[in-house]
Amino acid sequence: MINAAALGTLRHVRVDELNSTPALAHLRYGLVSVTAAATTAALTVPTLHYLGLPIPMAGVGVLFGMVCPLFLRDSTQHNGAEHDHRTRWWHTLFILYGTTCIAWLAGALMNYSVVTAGIGFLAIFFVGLLLQNWGPRAIGAALNALVAYYLGIYLHPDADHTALALAVSLVGLAVVMMTCRWIWPIRAPSARSIGDAGAPDNSSIPVTSWREMHASLCWSPAVRGMGAAVLAIAVGHSLSPERWCWAVISVFVVFMGTRSRTDALRRGLQRLGGTVAGVLASALLVTWIGHSLWFDCLLMALCVGGWAYHILHAYARGVFFITILVALVYASLGFAMTPLLEVRLLEVVAGCLCAFATALIPGSAFFTRTNVTTMGDTPAGKTVNVCAAAVTAVAEDRGGIEPVRPGFFPAD
Repeated sequence: MINAAALGTLRHVRVDELNSTPALAHLRYGLVSVTAAATTAALTVPTLHYLGLPIPMAGVGVLFGMVCPLFLRDSTQHNGAEHDHRTRWWHTLFILYGTTCIAWLAGALMNYSVVTAGIGFLAIFFVGLLLQNWGPRAIGAALNALVAYYLGIYLHPDADHTALALAVSLVGLAVVMMTCRWIWPIRAPSARSIGDAGAPDNSSIPVTSWREMHASLCWSPAVRGMGAAVLAIAVGHSLSPERWCWAVISVFVVFMGTRSRTDALRRGLQRLGGTVAGVLASALLVTWIGHSLWFDCLLMALCVGGWAYHILHAYARGVFFITILVALVYASLGFAMTPLLEVRLLEVVAGCLCAFATALIPGSAFFTRTNVTTMGDTPAGKTVNVCAAAVTAVAEDRGGIEPVRPGFFPAD
């Protein structure tokens, strides 16, 4: 009821104000994500339990309801036409849903061995990192595909359960449409609101021509990400034959959206810090609070909202909430928490170290200044440029090794 009241209040906030106020925009994404995920879970989990069907088969639909609203942001207008924005929105929605279903099917079909499962992961890795400059729909499709593929590998569904999960996922699709189009509709921003909000982030604006698409391909991060993924599969499987996918996912999120070695290191350190804090908080919650179904559901909803609110602008805090959410889900399924949290921490550390190793390999430039957003006037951009300049000076004094290049975020 409280969540519905909050959404009803925010519906009356003008779209221009949301676009010019980042905190309200993040709050809106958090509320929509938790509403879609909680509604999907409330509709599917009790139904599956009543029918005597496996509850984890609701995972694909709940995952889609949780992640999809964050990437329904392709709001670029063409000649100010609202119809074009609406068409793009529907295209993005069905692209995200289609990639989620295809990845789930692929994971269900390729879960027979580490080799076949790893091949699928590498394919998703390469395509996702290669196309990451194609806008929010490309990033969202890659993230949905990666996690849905992981679910297919981990749950080992047979043909009947695979079809059941796809059928249940239609509930998630319907809930997302209802939440994002009617409960809290997304409308294209006006030109004034875009101007008030500052220069748009070019990395999140979808490219529209084949020439732009070809020019925006990220070959170097894709190749290096593949190398890191292969290393993470080997190391992660040696740590845990069941949870090695966590190491691979860590590599993916470290490389996704980063524009320099400094960015990759910063993203990895943020993931490590958020994971450590989340593991400690999860251990305290499980030890002190114990198990209560309704309280666990409330904490899960809060974690989904916290993750959706923070993940796009405060990555470490987003990882903190998603780590607690994973622990709560496994605890509700009856898993022992201490071994699980230990493996979670080890796999994330292994994945981040593999990403660091490949990102810092000397050679051709990992990232170039093409397709880089104009962030030189922001505190983050200035900080990164200063740090990169300092590292460059030290490296040049020691001679020979190609340093991290300054000016990743040009001020012009």
